[in-house]
Amino acid sequence: MKAKAMLKALKNMREDAIICFGAGHKPNWVRGFAQFSQDDKTLYLMDETPGVQGMKITVEILRDVLEQGRNDAVVKTFDNLEVLFMTSHAAGHLVYVETEADIDMPSKLKEIWDNAVTEGLDEDTVYLELLDRGITPEVVKKYDSREHGLHMAKYCVEHGLMSEDELSFDDFVVIVTISGSKGEERKMFQRTDRNGIFTELLSLTGLSGFSKEAAASINNMS
Repeated sequence: MKAKAMLKALKNMREDAIICFGAGHKPNWVRGFAQFSQDDKTLYLMDETPGVQGMKITVEILRDVLEQGRNDAVVKTFDNLEVLFMTSHAAGHLVYVETEADIDMPSKLKEIWDNAVTEGLDEDTVYLELLDRGITPEVVKKYDSREHGLHMAKYCVEHGLMSEDELSFDDFVVIVTISGSKGEERKMFQRTDRNGIFTELLSLTGLSGFSKEAAASINNMS
């Protein structure tokens, strides 16, 4: 989760609420922070602070630290997992920072999709919020489906929400540029597995706007 998204999440929470790690972490209390350099884009929430005994970080302290740092800093737990969600517990007296290790990610993503449909949110709004939280196309691919992850990647690159360099798919997507019938260039996504290129693009024709002709042309080019 980026600092700006975390500040937004903290906005309506009690200032004296204690920040805790989610259920997948022990010990439970957030007790300090770590950054390896002033220009480091990662802020770590620590389970201990050298020389300080019994310290517990509150919403007020966390907010102050975030406001003094980089707006684009990414917040992670001490074991290098990115914080994705923040939830209030115990009548608002506790705030849990949650990573993918702490929650049921498939159910959480379904909840996000359902909420987007109910509220009539457009893809720009939904995907921007997901990216600010640290939920990338790779995370969607892992916990939802390959097709949805690919669609999110395609949409985010085409609409300037992500650059090609930010994509981190480990096993199934590369970006290629092909020329259309009128000489125009189009960016297309294909699988790195040559044997799966044709099948993958055809299976996504309806969802992601691929045409069968484009899929066949890429298959023939390989």
